[in-house]
Amino acid sequence: MHGIYLDHAATTPLDPHVLDAMAPYFADLAANPSSLHSAGAVAREAVERARASIASVLGADPGEVVFTSGGTESDNWALRGLVAPGGGLVVSAVEHRAVLEPASELARSGAALGIAPVDSSGQVEPSSVVSRMPIGCQLVCVMAANNETGVRLDFGTVGRLCADRGVPLHVDAAQSALYGPPDLRRDPVDLVTLSAHKLYGPKGVGALVARRSLRLRPLLVGGGQEHGLRAGTLNVPGVVGMAAALSIAVERRAADSERVRGLRDKFEAAVLERVDGAEVAGAAAPRLPGHSLLLIEGVDGSALLMALDERGVFASAGAACSSGSAEPSHVLLAMGYSQQRARSAVRFTLGRTTSEGDVECAAAALEEAVDELRALHG
Repeated sequence: MHGIYLDHAATTPLDPHVLDAMAPYFADLAANPSSLHSAGAVAREAVERARASIASVLGADPGEVVFTSGGTESDNWALRGLVAPGGGLVVSAVEHRAVLEPASELARSGAALGIAPVDSSGQVEPSSVVSRMPIGCQLVCVMAANNETGVRLDFGTVGRLCADRGVPLHVDAAQSALYGPPDLRRDPVDLVTLSAHKLYGPKGVGALVARRSLRLRPLLVGGGQEHGLRAGTLNVPGVVGMAAALSIAVERRAADSERVRGLRDKFEAAVLERVDGAEVAGAAAPRLPGHSLLLIEGVDGSALLMALDERGVFASAGAACSSGSAEPSHVLLAMGYSQQRARSAVRFTLGRTTSEGDVECAAAALEEAVDELRALHG
C-alpha cells in the first residue's frame, strides 16, 4: 500500500512483534487447545497465558475474560446476554451500531429501551442516563470513547450511578483501549468490549470481559469452550496476538499518546488555517489522541474521500463500517448537526505509522481536494 494511511480507527497495521508472537501457532504449534494430547496442552497454555495477560491489564480475573471474534460480537453478546425480552436497558445515542442495533432488536421484542442524549460536544450527561432507566433496567451501555469523533465519555460517573441502583454497566472500549482500557479494580464497570485489530493486533479476535457476578447467558452452545459461554474452537494465533498487542500498547501508551496528539493538533491547525468552512467535531471535549472528524462546508464527504484517495490519502467517512451507507452519521445528528452538515464529514485518524511529513502532505491534499470539489459544484 503506497500512500498516507490516516484510517487507524478503522483498523491498525499488524505490529511486527505481534506477528512474531503469533507465528508459531499457525504451523509448528497449531494444535486444538481443547485436545487432551500434549500438543493441545501447549496451545491451551498459550491461550491461558494470553487470558491472564489481558486480565492483568484490565484488573480482572482471568476467568472473566472470554474470547470472541471481535468488538461487534462482544457488543452484541453484552446486550443479548443480559437483557431479557421483558426487561429494559439504556444506551447512549452515540454508541456503535453494534450496540444500537441489538438494542433496537431487543426493544422490538418487548424490552424497554432508553436513549441517553449527548450535548453538542458529543458528551453524555450522566444524570440523563439515570433519568432514562426504565423500571427493571438490566443494563446500561456507555462507550469509553466514540469511534467517529474520538470524544471520551464519562463512563466512570455513569458507572457509579448505575452501581448505586444495582444496574450493570457495559463499556465498549474497542476504540479507546489502545490509550488505556477501563480498570475493573478502580472503575465501576461490569462488562468491557475489546477488539484486537484496533490495537495493532490481528483481525477476527476480541474479548468480552464480564464480572463473575453477572449471569451472562451463553452466546454459542455445542462445545463447552470458554467456561461453557461460547462454544467453538479458539483462534489460538489470534488470542496470542491480541494479548501481545495489548501488552505493547501498555508499554507505549504515554509516548504514543504524546506523539500522535502532537501530530493531530498540527494537522488540525493546518487544515483550519487553509480550508475555509472547516470544523472539528467535538473539539471542545476530551478526545482520543489520534481522532480528527472534520466537517467541510459545501463539500460532500464521500466525494472528498474519493478526491483524497486519488491523491494517496486514505481516510474514512465517520465509521468505516458504515461508510457505504447513504445515511448521515447518527453520531453527528445526535450532536445537533443538520443532515447536510453531517454528510460533509471526513474522519482522519492518526497512529504509530503517521509521520510529520504525512500530516503536512495530507493537509495540502485536503486543501487541494476541497478547492477542486468546490470549483466543480460552485
